[in-house]
Amino acid sequence: GQLTIISSHDHSETQFAVLEGQIERGERPDFSLHKVTLPMAVESGLAIKVPGPHKQFLDGTPTGIRLCNETFIEGIRRNCLSEADFKREYLCQPAGLGALIQPNEYDAVVRHDKSGDDIPIPAHIAATDYASSDLFAGIDCGRVQDLTVLWMIQRAQHPETGRFFYRTVAVLPIRNRTFPDQLNIMHDMLDHPAVVKGIIDMGSVGRALADHISGEFGGIYESIGMNQNNKADMAENLRAAVQSKRIALPPDANIRSSFLCIQKTPTPSGQLSYGGYTTDDHGDYFWAAALALRAAEGGKRSMALFESGKDGYIEQQNT
Repeated sequence: GQLTIISSHDHSETQFAVLEGQIERGERPDFSLHKVTLPMAVESGLAIKVPGPHKQFLDGTPTGIRLCNETFIEGIRRNCLSEADFKREYLCQPAGLGALIQPNEYDAVVRHDKSGDDIPIPAHIAATDYASSDLFAGIDCGRVQDLTVLWMIQRAQHPETGRFFYRTVAVLPIRNRTFPDQLNIMHDMLDHPAVVKGIIDMGSVGRALADHISGEFGGIYESIGMNQNNKADMAENLRAAVQSKRIALPPDANIRSSFLCIQKTPTPSGQLSYGGYTTDDHGDYFWAAALALRAAEGGKRSMALFESGKDGYIEQQNT
């Protein structure tokens, strides 16, 4: 005989998910479905066997066991980068189609070199880097709970088709700093001689920082409000760039989760809302990249070149 084992799936419309539904409905007797979720394992005694602070509740009573189990599960949930990651990895629940960007779509556009190795994206670039390029910046503003993220991309043109592509060259996250401190940290990159255009989130939290940057750097930086229409336009534009492999993204787990957490959900009024969160941010990396892409598509053209590989991006040049 033959035994075929199929792994778990990334989202709810994969062939695996279709097959799982058929098995559960009794339509595929040639397959059997087996899964062990974290709650199922805990119910069988996993939390009691694993050392950790959750075991302090064990006092020989049913209440103690319940608190031990709940604390163990909650600890694992908190260590996941997002609720979607927890559901996918520990509850065997795939990401729904409400997720704007799917894991395989992000992974297909991670920057790598000709040997296939990932290219780490720095938090800073020097004034001499990318001197002959056109750079574009997006700044998503935060203060305490949310990050402020400066995202910089280089626009490139395919030598044969003339299509424009975008390469992430720097991502600078800042947390728990005053706006003057944030400005000092970002200043050299904001003042980079190759920056053609930048767009700043000027929501209620970021207005002071946005006004400061716009005032100091003149017409290079533009402030926009993150209203529902602007967020929809930018989110769908970034989604299209990822799915068509026109943007190269960092090989970073936190950034990846920030992209994957963004959900597209209908509102009671019939409109679509875009948002999400991880344990680390509220999609701040995603929105900074979306702002940078918006800036790039409104700036002047660049003739920097790179080629697209079938499994993602292959760098032709670094500057």
